[in-house]
Amino acid sequence: MFRTKQLNELESEHMAVILNDCIKEQGSCERLKTFPFPRQYAYFSGVYVWILLTMEQVGDSSEDPFSMGLNDVPISAICRDIEIELLEILGEINLPEKIAPVADVLL
Repeated sequence: MFRTKQLNELESEHMAVILNDCIKEQGSCERLKTFPFPRQYAYFSGVYVWILLTMEQVGDSSEDPFSMGLNDVPISAICRDIEIELLEILGEINLPEKIAPVADVLL
């Protein structure tokens, strides 16, 4: 049957059923393609995507809190304050200056 490249009656009927199902699915897809989505769907989809992108950006910016960025832990200032306090406890007179913010950012 395969060597002669001919289909018997059962195979032909089965192929017709499959082709008919494909045509039905194609018609369903075309109806979906031309169906207008409500405006709220587009708006809230945009809002959800914006929220997920914002969460990703927050995660990226807080991933390394000691890289001396704008939103990072001011580790240098904290260390300098601890150093000054320890030197005061030891009775030192010449204390280092506190670290001042640069452009309102404390590093």
